[in-house]
Amino acid sequence: MWAMVLAGGRGIRLGHLTEKVSKPMIPIAGAPLLERQVRWLAAGGVTDILFLLVYKPESVWAHFREGEKFGVRIHYYVGDSLKYGTGGMVRAGLDVLSRDTSMPILPSPSIQALTSPLPSILPSTLQLPSIPPSPQFVVTNGDVLTDEPLASIPRYEDGHTILSAMMPGSYGVLETLGNHVSVFHEAPFSWINAGVYILHPNIYLPEQGPIERVLAIEAMRMRLYIHRTDKWWRSLDSFKDLLVMEEHFGEGYENKTHVRRHTPGLA
Repeated sequence: MWAMVLAGGRGIRLGHLTEKVSKPMIPIAGAPLLERQVRWLAAGGVTDILFLLVYKPESVWAHFREGEKFGVRIHYYVGDSLKYGTGGMVRAGLDVLSRDTSMPILPSPSIQALTSPLPSILPSTLQLPSIPPSPQFVVTNGDVLTDEPLASIPRYEDGHTILSAMMPGSYGVLETLGNHVSVFHEAPFSWINAGVYILHPNIYLPEQGPIERVLAIEAMRMRLYIHRTDKWWRSLDSFKDLLVMEEHFGEGYENKTHVRRHTPGLA
């Protein structure tokens, strides 16, 4: 099975942590977030991963190379998510997967360091074995981690699947009667987009625009299924998220039951 990982984010809100590496390469308890995601994908049956990169692609290439150390074949595509959006990047990735004999990747292993600006290290072409994509493929945001096994997310012949996690809202909700507060609701929980998708290759992907817009259209066509998880999930968007991830993947992680539910306001 193929997977594409949208791993081009800079993570401006994470300040100095992304001065030399992209956000997915930030270490989480001793290993880059992206490495933890790669191992999660491999455990779920993924054999080939296409990284869709923008910011600091050399930091990803230097760590993963062809992927032999991680039990998968890793391929690379460098694009411009600001111009094309996440949907356009996945469209470009799908175009790559549809080719039989060549795939755009970063320069070959003989290149020891990639220090040039992005435009001068756009993908070169390297002949690779032909590996046709499976009937469905996985797309993930490169900044999310979960204990939900990939193999537990169902596939549907007539549609796509989106992983959803229960998360608390940021603010309480007030009901009023004139100038009085009649009811005070705590911040409500809701099922959110968890950034993991299983898609059919025949999905319509425009050359520009966010992938969420594509999924909204598929939802209106009744072709988008939800898989709700009660397992641990987190997206790296702030220093607080980093602390939560560090705590979760810290000492003793391998002995956890992996059925932790979310703690309101924390995880």
